[in-house]
Amino acid sequence: MIASFRRHLYGSFLSYFYSKFSAGCSPLTIKIRDGELITFNCNPNSLIVIFTVKFQDSNDAAISRVFMQEYKDGKKAGKNAPSVLVSLKDPPTELAGVKVPTGSDVGFITFVLTASHGNNTNMQKTVECIHNFFPHLKYHLSCAKAYLHCRMRSKTEELIKILNRARPESFDKKLAGSRSLLKQ
Repeated sequence: MIASFRRHLYGSFLSYFYSKFSAGCSPLTIKIRDGELITFNCNPNSLIVIFTVKFQDSNDAAISRVFMQEYKDGKKAGKNAPSVLVSLKDPPTELAGVKVPTGSDVGFITFVLTASHGNNTNMQKTVECIHNFFPHLKYHLSCAKAYLHCRMRSKTEELIKILNRARPESFDKKLAGSRSLLKQ
């Protein structure tokens, strides 16, 4: 039960906001870690879940930008997938009254959930996907970095082998009278 605490926590927020779906409500922001937030906001026809992600360095931001773009393109693959909006550096307009971190190392990913995502058959799947987003992003970010480092190490080893093969053979310099010059 303790292991699924986060799932139940996010599920309760999603259930609450789906119950207020048509009436509209003020946004609620949950601080997960320093610089990482989840904001729930409901509109008359959709529930908006915004993740604020703070990256550790510019490399993480670049890799995550590609990863989040894949989420955005995923809407084309599945017609039941929620709309995904990716914003880097600039917060979305839905966060106008909310204090969020800004800068080049901050990204925002917005999931626009409709009523079909909150019905009885899809609610559990929606909760699972929403509560697993941060760990999913962090996992793929670390895997991508590990893959890139592995490729860089293997390429470096390959280039070192090429350099070692390119070294000329050592030879002795001959002096006049066919004597060898010995290095002291």
